[in-house]
Amino acid sequence: MDLTLDEALAKGIEAHKAGRAQEAGKLYTYIIKAEPTHPDANHNFGLLSVGSGEIEEAVAFFKVALAANPSVEQFWLSYIDALITLGRSAEAQALVYLAQYKEIKSEIVDQLERRLADQGLKVNDTNIIKVDGSSPAKSNI
Repeated sequence: MDLTLDEALAKGIEAHKAGRAQEAGKLYTYIIKAEPTHPDANHNFGLLSVGSGEIEEAVAFFKVALAANPSVEQFWLSYIDALITLGRSAEAQALVYLAQYKEIKSEIVDQLERRLADQGLKVNDTNIIKVDGSSPAKSNI
């Protein structure tokens, strides 16, 4: 493929929006092979994985995207939602807390916090994890 990463991303997004998941996946894979921590390609490949029911696989891509660029609200939201869907509530709880700590303000973050509350979980700093998955007492994200 003789595309720049930006061109491949634009074509991947176009294919993704048009419902051509296989084509989008190939383009995102092309980008990830060239730049393994590319945040947008990882996030979008994660979205494709969610769309095909492969939530566990999606989590890995969301984690890379968020670690590469924690300032993007959508990366937080996708990652937290996937964790909640998988029943990994403690991790989701910790990430909601971190999102709030990082001042990621969104009605969707509030909705995710309510989903956790429905499961009897309160968002606090007791289960903090780093975006890379390690579990220190506090995170430095």
